[in-house]
Amino acid sequence: MAHSFLGTGEKPNYLKFMYTKSDDWRYEEEWRAIAKTRDETKLFEDFLFFSEEIEAVYLGCKMEKSDEEEIVKLLEDNDLKHVEVHKGKISKERFELEFEQVK
Repeated sequence: MAHSFLGTGEKPNYLKFMYTKSDDWRYEEEWRAIAKTRDETKLFEDFLFFSEEIEAVYLGCKMEKSDEEEIVKLLEDNDLKHVEVHKGKISKERFELEFEQVK
């Protein structure tokens, strides 16, 4: 069973993916920051946070190398040098992703 934070109203399908996570991943103790935009013409907008609130960034296994490099550069250029970066890869032995620290 998956945790869902959707209300009783009708929500677009993409929001279901943002608000729902399988109980199988509970051990990750992940926090998601999702806020309604003030500008209704935009789907997303910047979310302000304190740099010490971020410990690590986990990149997907199919992420383009150029996107990975851009994220690392953003971290380095924005007072986030302390943030670890982990890259996912598909496990050869189990149905899971394995993460290797790349920064």
